[in-house]
Amino acid sequence: MALALLALAVSDASAKPPWINTPGEFCGDNEICAVGSGNTPARAKADARAAIKKWFKSEIKSSSRFAESAHDDQFSSSASAEIWEGAKGILEGVEIKESFEDAGGYYSLAGFDKTVAAASIKLKVDQLDDKMKVLLGDDTKKSVRMLEGYYKVREELNGQYHFLSGFSIPEVVTYDQMFNNRSSKIVKGLSYQVDIDSFDDGQIAAIVKEALTSAGNKVSIDAGSSDRSITGSFKGIKQHLNVEGFVKYTFVLTLNCLENKKVISSITTTEISTSRSPQHAFESALPRLKEYVRENIYDLM
Repeated sequence: MALALLALAVSDASAKPPWINTPGEFCGDNEICAVGSGNTPARAKADARAAIKKWFKSEIKSSSRFAESAHDDQFSSSASAEIWEGAKGILEGVEIKESFEDAGGYYSLAGFDKTVAAASIKLKVDQLDDKMKVLLGDDTKKSVRMLEGYYKVREELNGQYHFLSGFSIPEVVTYDQMFNNRSSKIVKGLSYQVDIDSFDDGQIAAIVKEALTSAGNKVSIDAGSSDRSITGSFKGIKQHLNVEGFVKYTFVLTLNCLENKKVISSITTTEISTSRSPQHAFESALPRLKEYVRENIYDLM
């Protein structure tokens, strides 16, 4: 009886298709393959697709030129998210090549065509190049931030393209052009005095000061010795909320840049936050407010 069971187990193991254990041997030269398993066909396919996406994300991250500076203050932090969002779109092209079922469950072999993915990335880079050329000719300070964000995304996508194809896409807007564009449109190295009328304990003022120094400026305590000043207000307005135990607040931040006591630029934003207390509502809105100030500081300078 034991021998019969052993023979059956060996028979079952040998009945499995070889791609389950050696998926790479069943892929073309331009393919990446992975095997997934699950208790339903749908879960096995999803597991196989997830394995390829996990591998792809890991490889792209390790080969990234900006892996250590994804949150560099010189660039929009939202750019790094856009990079992976673009990669996820590309990976929608993962296909299920084979499927198998036995008493242990379901198996699927997923394949990812690198040439198709590279072509998709090339299209995205071309679209970014068109946008960057327009921004390079734009005279507004906001275009500087947008151009630098797009440049970072383009570099990452170009790294992905090189990883998949072995080639790079020549730059249409170079780093030198981007740097000179910043220098010609934004005055750096000035000293600013910051005075924000706010209910908080100085956190908003600290965020503004940090953004100014990250952009290459200085912060002065004495208004008389500063080149410009940043004034503004930060208010928390309680809203009606018919939910017991929770409060809702609208936070409004307005910032003005003054030179010789005249307003030369302004920015404003509104954040709505719901939480169990006014303090928690403020703390919940704070990261989004910080992101807004950091990304829009060039429009204020």
